Formats: sequence, structure tokens, C-alpha cells
Amino acid sequence: MKILRVLLKVLAITLAGLLVVAGGLWTWGGTGTSLLTTLDRLARYLPAGQTLTVQDVTGSLRGGGSIGLLRWQQGELTVEARKVQIDWSLQPLLNGELRVGQLSAQHLRIEDRRAPAAPAPLIPPADLRLPIRVDVPFTIDTV
Repeated sequence: MKILRVLLKVLAITLAGLLVVAGGLWTWGGTGTSLLTTLDRLARYLPAGQTLTVQDVTGSLRGGGSIGLLRWQQGELTVEARKVQIDWSLQPLLNGELRVGQLSAQHLRIEDRRAPAAPAPLIPPADLRLPIRVDVPFTIDTV
């Protein structure tokens, strides 16, 4: 019986610790620097040869925000978006859905300086399912 009490206490302490961590992450996700911090950390975990540069980031991870410059580069391929606005809700993620209210960029530039490759035969993908449902209406002013 004593072992059962000890196990219940350990379980209760573990659950309380998980709730505190989850609450702390939720609170931090609403701060005005959480979007910038997340993008900076994401840039560190990109595979070798890829870079992500962001400037003038405001907003939160929970509610969205604005990004003055978002540039992704891999070798001779560069994708750059300027004056990006994003508004989303993370609540639907609990139901397996990513719902973006607004995604807009004032300028989008794609620069591909890779050497042309021999054309390969086009084969349609066999399966396009994502692990979550995605709803992303977007606008781009200038490409």
C-alpha cells in the first residue's frame, strides 16, 4: 500500500510539473518576442546549406505578427518575402488543423541561379495528404 501511495505522489508531481511547463510555454507564446525567438531558433535547426534570415519581426507565436524581411536560401535558390503579415490561431491545432486567418506579403521574390537540369519526366505524386488539415488563405501584392 505504501508503494501505491509513493507511485501516486510521483504521478501527481509529474503531472503538476507538466502542467506548469505547458502553462509557461503558453504564456511565453503570447509575448511580443516569441515569434522572433521561434524564427531565430528555427534558423539554427535548418539542414546544412540552408539559411533563414529575418528582420523587423513583431508579434507573438500564439497570435501572429509581422515580418519586415523573411529570406530563405539554399545554394543558388533564394526566396525572399517583404512586409509579411500573418494572423493565425493555434487553438485548432488541438483538433489537427492549422488555420491561418491571414497570410500576406507585399513583395515576393524568387531567384533561381541554379544551372538548368535536364528535364525529367513529370510524375504526379501518389499521395498528397498532410498529417493535419491546413487552411491558409493568402495574398501577394508583387511577385
